[in-house]
Amino acid sequence: MKRILLFFFTGLSISISYAQTNARDSLKQLLQKEKTDTGRVLLLADLSFEYFESKPDTGMTLALEALSLANSIGFEKGKAISLNRIGNAYYVLGNYPKSMEVLLQALKINERIHNSDGIQRNWGNIGLIYAEQEDYRHALVYYFKAKPVAEQLNNERSVSIISANIAEAYFNLKNLDSASLYAQQANNIALKINYSRIVGSSLNRLGIIHF
Repeated sequence: MKRILLFFFTGLSISISYAQTNARDSLKQLLQKEKTDTGRVLLLADLSFEYFESKPDTGMTLALEALSLANSIGFEKGKAISLNRIGNAYYVLGNYPKSMEVLLQALKINERIHNSDGIQRNWGNIGLIYAEQEDYRHALVYYFKAKPVAEQLNNERSVSIISANIAEAYFNLKNLDSASLYAQQANNIALKINYSRIVGSSLNRLGIIHF
């Protein structure tokens, strides 16, 4: 199962599919109205994300279109965001070496332009690649790089997701005390911001740990 941070693939439901369709339609409408190239890059990147769960090839195409436009106008932040989306697409498609390669390219740009939010997302996603290949120790290295940056940015959504992924990594390493600590942390933050997906996943993990 893909990890929480990227796509929250915990199973499809009619309500989730409906919400995704609405998000796609809204983004397409905004894209038609957007006059600036920088705005179009960001909207294409956002739209690509909405396709990763059901149509990753379409998501990849849109992310590549965003990257091409960002390159043509010299929009560095847009390049990094687009590369992150491309890396996400490769991850969903199971091409982990290519996903890692592209995410490292995005990280290099984000570090050069001092984009802290992009950096923490790249580190978190790199951690996911290691976790997907059951290299949980390396996954933790990158989760613990990402977490303090997300905390400094006061991005509680990201902190809750990263904490949940740390809990999962510790659980797979059979370190149940640490797994419980971070699952509870994820749950506390998710409750505070009413982030129901992480509330559900962290409670489920806590139940398994106690069992």
